[in-house]
Amino acid sequence: MTATPVRDCEIVKITRADPGPFEHTHELARVQVTRTGPEPETEGHAKLSGYIALSDGTRLQHLLDGMGRVVRQILRDFELTVSGHLL
Repeated sequence: MTATPVRDCEIVKITRADPGPFEHTHELARVQVTRTGPEPETEGHAKLSGYIALSDGTRLQHLLDGMGRVVRQILRDFELTVSGHLL
């Protein structure tokens, strides 16, 4: 998060939320501004990224990747046998 004073203000402090699960209306950043004139204005820019996670914090993509590896291994194991005979 960056903020730039545009007019009649100074940026005092920028704080960011810790990474983790966010609920609706969760504050991601706060910009503290000091007024230096009659019409203060600032401009902020943020780059955000996120991921879907389970309630225990496990990233869904990691879970799906692990499940895919297990399924591929099971399929390989079944390909080795047909009607109980090794190929």
